[in-house]
Amino acid sequence: MSDVAAIVPTRAYDASAGEILPTFTSSTTPTAAQVGGIIDGITTEIMGRLGEVPVQLATPVREGGGPADTPAGHCAAVGSAAAVELQFYPDQQGGSGSPAAMLEARYQRLLERLAGAAANIGDDGTPAADVATAPDYAFPASVATGRGTSTWAAW
Repeated sequence: MSDVAAIVPTRAYDASAGEILPTFTSSTTPTAAQVGGIIDGITTEIMGRLGEVPVQLATPVREGGGPADTPAGHCAAVGSAAAVELQFYPDQQGGSGSPAAMLEARYQRLLERLAGAAANIGDDGTPAADVATAPDYAFPASVATGRGTSTWAAW
């Protein structure tokens, strides 16, 4: 949940304490339970699109990384953040420049790239030769310079 809160930090606001928290809790709107349900739904959506998620797409791109440090986890966090905006703050949405619309567009782009990557992983777990490489700015500096630590990062 902290991964979603990192994308939409002002939504993890605890009104009783008058502060923004690093994650959703029972005192925030939405609550931790509500965001957990959204994450489950988005994760199911991703699995429905990809089928079984290849381990390379669920492996953190940096040592000690958490779920959002994986390609699939980051996609789920962005999709969940879009859903939080749309479901809990609909009055603050309007048009293509709204937070929900921008996050949804970003989520859809990530989902397309994730599906493409999943379809192009070879039987030996390495990328197929025809996989288009992403620009350096799309990955952490360690990956851009060839110092990736996981199979996915080494792409």
